[in-house]
This record gives sequence, structure tokens and C-alpha cells, in this order.
Amino acid sequence: MKMLAPTKAIAAATAITPYAHASEVGDDGVSVQKASAPAPAQNVYAPRDTDGASWAPGGAGATNWLYVKGDGLNVRTAAVAYMAGSNMIQNNACVDEFEIAYYENGQRITETAGSNCAVGRVTHRFDLYKDVDAHTPFCGRVRVGENWGNYACINILP
Repeated sequence: MKMLAPTKAIAAATAITPYAHASEVGDDGVSVQKASAPAPAQNVYAPRDTDGASWAPGGAGATNWLYVKGDGLNVRTAAVAYMAGSNMIQNNACVDEFEIAYYENGQRITETAGSNCAVGRVTHRFDLYKDVDAHTPFCGRVRVGENWGNYACINILP
């Protein structure tokens, strides 16, 4: 089934009326099927996932990763992962402390979790289910021994 791109007339109508329009070529390759439906209400948030990475203590190529899942400003979970880089050839990936930092009601909040080790990559998931402030950083990092890695950050957008 071939999809047709919206025409300028349809795009203009969408801007004027609260309806979404679509057209597609039928199975016969000739007829055109058209559909129209009410556009979604404003402030409808689709689930979003994002991630970021930064340098971490360890061997060459060691990184910490931040994975954030949520809807709009509501963050459901944040996971911080550590990969030991070239050090994992002889050792497991081990973290002494995981940390996330974010803004809620204008205040910077940090949460930490204890140590963990795993083969290749070690991860800790923070279950938050919190509304965080828009246009602020959400960050995560790890501590290996006495050394904290750089924050891996994403920006929270509505």
C-alpha cells in the first residue's frame, strides 16, 4: 500500500480546523482512500525515553549512562549504568555508589543507591513516578572507589 504525502490544502485545513487528515492509495494502486479524525487535545504527552552518557572512572572507554523513561514532566524511572571500559577484560564492572540529580519544585534533589557488580555492565534503576521541573537537567553518575564520574545529563522538556 503506497502512502501519499499530505497536500498543501490539507496542511492548511489542519492548521485552521482541529482535524487530522490522511490519504492513501488503495490496494488497486489507483483509488484514493481518505480519512479524517478529530486532532488530539492539547498537552497530550506520549511516552518518551531518552539517554545520555559521559566519562566514568575505570579503563579506557569507561562510561556511565543515564536512561530516563516518562510522560511529559512525569519521570517514571531513571537507570544509571556503568561500563568499565578496558578494565572489564580482567574484572567485573563494579560501582560503589549510583546517583541521580534532578529538580522538583525549584529544589535540586539527589538520590543515591549502594554498590553492585555485574559482568560487562552494571545498572541500578530508580523508580520515581515524580513530576520534575521543565527545562532543567536530569543527571546520573557513578562512584568507583573514591572517584565520581562526570554527570550524564538530559534536559527535561514538557
